[in-house]
Amino acid sequence: MASILRQGIALSAARYIEQFIMLLTPVVLVRTIDPTAFGEYRLFWLLVNTVAQLFAFNMPRSLLFFYVRLDSEGRRRYVGQTVLFLLATTMIAALLIFVFGNALPSGMKDLLHDHGFLLTAFLLVWNLGLLLDVLPNAAGQIRWQAQAILAISVLRAALIIPAAVIFQRLEEVLIAALIAACMRLGLLAYFIARYCGIRLFSLDTQQFRVQLRYALHLAWPACYGACGNRPSNGLWPRYFHQGYSAFFQLQLRSLCPLKS
Repeated sequence: MASILRQGIALSAARYIEQFIMLLTPVVLVRTIDPTAFGEYRLFWLLVNTVAQLFAFNMPRSLLFFYVRLDSEGRRRYVGQTVLFLLATTMIAALLIFVFGNALPSGMKDLLHDHGFLLTAFLLVWNLGLLLDVLPNAAGQIRWQAQAILAISVLRAALIIPAAVIFQRLEEVLIAALIAACMRLGLLAYFIARYCGIRLFSLDTQQFRVQLRYALHLAWPACYGACGNRPSNGLWPRYFHQGYSAFFQLQLRSLCPLKS
């Protein structure tokens, strides 16, 4: 019991430190890059986080339920089908962003025009790396996950902040963020190889449907909150035309009737 408590404290402390570093980084950036570039930087992260909320469908988090109930072969299969799912949905999200780019606000259209390749690459790497936020915990390696959270958050700040100070341009800042995301993905690959393994191309459709059904129960509330369950909250009410926002919220309420 004491060991579990210590591990929980270590993981919570790592999360708090990560949040503090994430709050500190924009404070530095707003003083080093021009206001337009800083606004595009915030839009970049808004788009990335929205895609992670809407298109990951909480598949990584479903491993917290399934992982401990499976044998080693089942664990490799579930990790593999989660990776394939994240890869497929992120590619679909990137395609939709570019196909329907004209419906996006002007600031996001400028971001896509100037940094579309970096954004696409970052989305793929970032969404695959979402597994690192869950898989070590599911595998019982909580101390390892806490150390990984600290290492990645410090590394990201150590790359982004100097890039902003030295170059004072958004492109170099985004390249630094992409490098940090790639190193996060590399750490995930090391963990998978070291602790659990992976099986990518033996997809069991029945097991995949069970996992997806469970993940969707977790995903709808997150999706609802990300897109705005009140007029003043979320992505759509803030950045899209009121007609788009109202239509999307009505459709979402019909699928997920939660109390306002």
